[in-house]
Amino acid sequence: MKNPDISIIVPVYNVEKYLKRCVDSILAQTYKNFELILVDDGSPDDCPAMCDEFEKQDSRIVVIHKKNGGVSSARNLGMKKAEGKYITFIDSDDFVSDTYLEYFDEAKDDDYVVSGYYSQNKNFEWGEHKQRYFKTNMDEVRICPELINYIPTGMIWGRRYKKEIIRRNNLNFDVKMKRSEDVLFNINYLLQSKSVTVLQNANYFYRSNPLSATSFFEPKLFEWSMKSVLKIGEVIGENNDLFLMRVWNNAMYVCDDYFATAKGKNFKIQLSMMRCVFKVCKDKYVRKSLHCVKEKNYVKKANMIRFFVYPFLPYIYSLYQKIRH
Repeated sequence: MKNPDISIIVPVYNVEKYLKRCVDSILAQTYKNFELILVDDGSPDDCPAMCDEFEKQDSRIVVIHKKNGGVSSARNLGMKKAEGKYITFIDSDDFVSDTYLEYFDEAKDDDYVVSGYYSQNKNFEWGEHKQRYFKTNMDEVRICPELINYIPTGMIWGRRYKKEIIRRNNLNFDVKMKRSEDVLFNINYLLQSKSVTVLQNANYFYRSNPLSATSFFEPKLFEWSMKSVLKIGEVIGENNDLFLMRVWNNAMYVCDDYFATAKGKNFKIQLSMMRCVFKVCKDKYVRKSLHCVKEKNYVKKANMIRFFVYPFLPYIYSLYQKIRH
């Protein structure tokens, strides 16, 4: 399609069960001036053939086949080929409402636009996650750092970006990161942006994939996630409680993830998990953040206790197993 207003980038890998619904939901958009870029990341199933069939059916669809290199490399290639003024990402196992693109227009020409979403629980029931309507610019955030709390920076889907900002600043996803690469991309993008709008309505339907990278133990998660936290520090400064609470909350999230993904795994993974938790506990930023949680409220006190107990839980668990057997 010539001169599309927005480019929709969909990385495709091993999702033949969901791909048709994803593509159909995009083609059903009330806003018609878009191109759909399907990036086949060397998918081993029928997805490559499905993509080629989709391309034959609609002139707005562009298919790119590449060797498997991961979702970040697929997104980077999609951005390189994009012709639209704006870019949005949709995961190939998700789908969107027919007003997904049209709703972004409420933000006019703002640089970073976020919409709400739906997600599934364990019973496959959809729950709505509406955002609080919010409009600001990054100069205001630098003056009043607390405003950063109203800007969602997690996830790459459900956002609209300006291609001009991405290309002018040579922004890409870090292909070495298997987790948190979306947050880092968003923060890097915000650092180069001016206007921000958070829309209220939910138009994106997110499926939790048990085979995704977030389901597996990843020793480098703390290192990767801290990159985003330190980037936020470039906006709000590091010598304040707001930044240190970001550090603390990230440490809690990472430790929770380590225990959840290492649970029931072999001894090698359990040992690696223990080392990773110790690394979090010893981090200089995490240690500095402790004063923020000592006297705030009961919940934060409980979290602090949980944090200090973390390194000993594997030993307690091991002892329990020996006694039990």
